[in-house]
Amino acid sequence: MARVLVVDDEPAIRSLIRNTLERAGHTVLEAADGPAALAAARSEVPDLVLLDVALPGLSGLEVCRRLKAARETAGAAVLLLTGLPQAEACIPTGAAGCIAKPFTPDALVRQAEQALLRQKEPARRP
Repeated sequence: MARVLVVDDEPAIRSLIRNTLERAGHTVLEAADGPAALAAARSEVPDLVLLDVALPGLSGLEVCRRLKAARETAGAAVLLLTGLPQAEACIPTGAAGCIAKPFTPDALVRQAEQALLRQKEPARRP
């Protein structure tokens, strides 16, 4: 299946997401802050990044912008995880979407797999 980078500063949330995605057949990598997320994405080049908005060191929004701007990571789908009411902030970052916290495991897997499918679709021409 896919290689997924999970970025959240809460170990319990990373563990929940890891267990959920591994049961769905995905390989999971983890990072706890913005700089570690960028380093992991550059070295491992994930298919999907699940990225908390509120991170120490560098916000998830800025991490997403940098991932999308870098040639080696631009192809990764990014879903932002947020407990904040400003989900519309996801759009200008290049993220494929937002997942509101709290989320159910089924909803997480469904949204992750939809983002992966959309990322693999060929670009549509007018």
